[in-house]
Amino acid sequence: MSVRLTTEERGQIEQRAAEFGLKVRDYGRRMMLNGGEIANPKDRDAAIAALAKLAFQTRRLGVSLNQIAHAANVTGSVPLAATLRPILDDLGAVTTLIKSALAQIEGEP
Repeated sequence: MSVRLTTEERGQIEQRAAEFGLKVRDYGRRMMLNGGEIANPKDRDAAIAALAKLAFQTRRLGVSLNQIAHAANVTGSVPLAATLRPILDDLGAVTTLIKSALAQIEGEP
């Protein structure tokens, strides 16, 4: 497939491809196959970093709550442990969602 471009159009496409860190042919292919949308690698990297940080903090909360639940079980404060169990389950679900989102973002071309 070939496309005729003016010098100005070619320059604009080259500039945009460079902004995404892509060769012109790869930029053009992605634009055509993705309906004219390409995720900015800088935005992608920021999203990965934010999700990784969120996953880390969520795990820390889960560990802390698990320690509280364990202490409640040891001391016989079973109602507290029963209250914390759904929270721990929710944190586990959030962690799973974060990991899934990270996997999807990291798997993008």
